[in-house]
Amino acid sequence: MRPKTITMGYYTNYKLEISIKEPTRMSLEKTLSGYSKEELIDVIINKREVGPGDLDAGALMKTLYDESENIQYALGKDGHSGDSCKWYGHHDEMLAISKKYPDALFTLHGEGEETGDIWTKYYRAGKSQEAKATIIVDEFDESKLS
Repeated sequence: MRPKTITMGYYTNYKLEISIKEPTRMSLEKTLSGYSKEELIDVIINKREVGPGDLDAGALMKTLYDESENIQYALGKDGHSGDSCKWYGHHDEMLAISKKYPDALFTLHGEGEETGDIWTKYYRAGKSQEAKATIIVDEFDESKLS
């Protein structure tokens, strides 16, 4: 008889920040290309949102929350649930999201359950950069004794 396998998970506390840069001409043309003349007039007159290139950060967070169960679970409506969780596919999902919304910079902060596992990942236009935290402890300085 084989022993039972216990599957353990790794918990991380996530926080997502979104900043929107001014849409580029190319991204606006791509965003507007699917609209009829009447819809474009409606967009101009009523200043209605036209799509990914025109969303503000708050509206985009709400859109992501509505579209993704993982974001609902890991981040909550405000981008930070306060609870740690398992979101193993965060990297692939954030790459796909950033590709869909190329004018947004997504900054995903993570703090894992192991000491020192602190990182930030930046996503824009289907590309990413990871920055891991460096913990520095100051040298002894007798003048700081109180």
